[in-house]
Amino acid sequence: MHPILFRIPLPHRPLKLWWALVALAVLSAIYGAVFARKQQKDEALTGLVVAALSCAGAYYWRTTEYKIDALPIYSYGVLLGSSLIVGWFLTLGLAQKD
Repeated sequence: MHPILFRIPLPHRPLKLWWALVALAVLSAIYGAVFARKQQKDEALTGLVVAALSCAGAYYWRTTEYKIDALPIYSYGVLLGSSLIVGWFLTLGLAQKD
């Protein structure tokens, strides 16, 4: 059995870290705004703090790049995941009989 089942090719562009941090900032700002509208101050403050820290991190790490050639999918992980799914369905069937 091959250790790597297949590889998912990725674009040859470098992946920049600040994109993910900006996306996290936008999502946490929306989270904070939703909870501010519901009058839950603790949750709103948490969302806004995470948004501010994400923006600061995006500015600090704006030049950080990652270059990945391909994403390997390992055969052991595929077999482990499929065994979990099969076990789940077997357990559901046995639970209904019980």
